[in-house]
Amino acid sequence: MRTFALVLFTTLSSMAIAQTEIDGKYYDNNLRFYVVEENVKRTGLLDICIADENNRCVENLMTGYEVWAYDQSGKVIWKSIWSGQKMRMTFKQKIPNAHSIEIKARAPFVVNKLTTTRIYQDSPMELRYTLK
Repeated sequence: MRTFALVLFTTLSSMAIAQTEIDGKYYDNNLRFYVVEENVKRTGLLDICIADENNRCVENLMTGYEVWAYDQSGKVIWKSIWSGQKMRMTFKQKIPNAHSIEIKARAPFVVNKLTTTRIYQDSPMELRYTLK
């Protein structure tokens, strides 16, 4: 029964995103970073996901990315690189004077963790998010 549930989950997870196959490669330009939860100023927490065009998180996708925090004047006050294995970031310290966050994928593709298939995009995903 567990095997059946895993196969069903894998099948449904891979169907959750609209992909186009060209030259044996999968493409999906509708994927984007989405902020699930943020509390960078008070606790240093930023939880993101890779979402589809309806802002539904697709949990089996990953990509490496960089994060920049900017103050009110636009000056970089924090920079870090993340592998993408986990999308919940807890910075070493809170960043009380942060005004916005920029997240940029390091490559123009995401990887399906279950099948290791790359899903390409025309350019790396990026997100500029104003903190609350």
